[in-house]
Amino acid sequence: MSEQKFNEVIMNQYRSMLFPFISNNIISGYNLYKKRFKQNRSYKITYFHSDMKNIRDKHIKELLSRLKENYDYKINETIKNSIITRIAVYKIGDWEENPKNIRFFNSNGDELSIKDLDRYNDIIIAEGKQYEMNLEVNNKKDLRNLIKILSEGVNFYILNKNGKIVLSDEGLPKINTNAVYGSWEVPLLTIKNDNNINGFLDCLEFSLIRKEYEAVILVRKQKKKLGESLDKLLLEYKESKLVVNKLFVESYLDKD
Repeated sequence: MSEQKFNEVIMNQYRSMLFPFISNNIISGYNLYKKRFKQNRSYKITYFHSDMKNIRDKHIKELLSRLKENYDYKINETIKNSIITRIAVYKIGDWEENPKNIRFFNSNGDELSIKDLDRYNDIIIAEGKQYEMNLEVNNKKDLRNLIKILSEGVNFYILNKNGKIVLSDEGLPKINTNAVYGSWEVPLLTIKNDNNINGFLDCLEFSLIRKEYEAVILVRKQKKKLGESLDKLLLEYKESKLVVNKLFVESYLDKD
């Protein structure tokens, strides 16, 4: 696994640039990288989570076991260079507890103390080290197999074929008893080079590079407004197409 240390000065420069976009609901957040994964095959699926620092951690260990059984029995040997570090930055709702290694800021980029969070009434932006796992394949058959394995394993709730949460007769979300340990209620999966996948929606990835650091923003409904805002500030960026799981898009990217 590629573990990196991040420069606080550079991180603060990105806060100054991008926190106003979060505050104004143009973006829901961004990921900051020191070194991104380089795609070498036709298709790439990326899974984002906080508990993948060590392949012996329970979440990634269970997920790799599924992949080993249903996809590639040598996955433990090949995955180490495909899991990379990122700084996840995102707006949160009501604060309830302090996750490990998370820092909190106001919209001006001033860090907030833990003891003040429960009575702070304005926007809170969280920032913390997390990870992503990148899996590459050369054909759509293998890609569909990976999507099936990941979707069944990392979603806390059962989803239908269109990526919607399945409800019980009482109207409650059905819990996925086959999910691996530590699965999120709203996971994040992205796929590059295939835009015809049930349960995924077309989105844009905006990439801003400053020195050796790269900030990556996922956006859909606000893509035009984000582009205009970046142009107005004379910030250089690149755009690329990808698809993102529908549950994440509707819960975060397109949420008003």
